[in-house]
Amino acid sequence: MSLGAGPLDEGRSADEPPLHVCRARGLLIEGGSAAAKGPLAARRGKLIMGADGLSFGNWRVPYVAIDEARLASFRQMLVPGRMLVLTVGPRVYRFGFRPAPFWEGDLPFDVQRVAGRVRRGVLGWCVTLLVGAVLAAVAVGALKAWS
Repeated sequence: MSLGAGPLDEGRSADEPPLHVCRARGLLIEGGSAAAKGPLAARRGKLIMGADGLSFGNWRVPYVAIDEARLASFRQMLVPGRMLVLTVGPRVYRFGFRPAPFWEGDLPFDVQRVAGRVRRGVLGWCVTLLVGAVLAAVAVGALKAWS
């Protein structure tokens, strides 16, 4: 599914370095379709921030086409992260990535910065409880072996 090369690639020389490149997980939601939501619909790739727009695989988003942008900072199990949500007409792009100094400074488009919360589903809570139980069992076993 190509979403067009458009203005992002036009006039850009191969010598022009990107402003920022990072590994990310991206999700495209078209027209509010709930079917596209979820970790199975997301894909991994390089998020490339160019002078005129961003690209992620075959997705191209010129900065001038962005209607709304939000950058959320969050922690998930003590690991910091960022979520960039872009609204471009009926499409919503969501990108999750690790923090970097680039995201703390001025961006080439207007963005609303918010403190985010990671919502977990049933599977997320089950994994958290399982990891906690394993860590508790290891700690108890180590205490018994030590005494």
